[in-house]
Amino acid sequence: MHAAVWAKPSASRAGFPQTRPLFQGHLAAAFWAAWLPALYAGIMWRRTTTAAALWSMTWGSVIALLLGLGRVFEITPEWLPPSVFAFLGATAILVFLSLTGRASEREIEVFESMREPDDTEESETDE
Repeated sequence: MHAAVWAKPSASRAGFPQTRPLFQGHLAAAFWAAWLPALYAGIMWRRTTTAAALWSMTWGSVIALLLGLGRVFEITPEWLPPSVFAFLGATAILVFLSLTGRASEREIEVFESMREPDDTEESETDE
């Protein structure tokens, strides 16, 4: 491995620590983990509401950002993975808001239209 990837952050001229290249990939994974529950539940779970998906993505990203910045500034411990906690936080928020809220008729209609097979292929093969 390259030594710069595993080196501890060092202070720069402005007093802010320099981030590791490897950590930037972990932060990107944490943001992806924050958005994943809303993407998956929006396709697979009928009760998912737009508001629940929006709030879960927002707060999951906030969790990822806070834990990631905490790692950069050495406030949070190294063993605390931002991606896992962003995923768990976003999932908990999504489930709670979806179960306490009610999906609109339009949201249910869009969900049902995604689940129906496309009839255009069948009509072309029958001819």
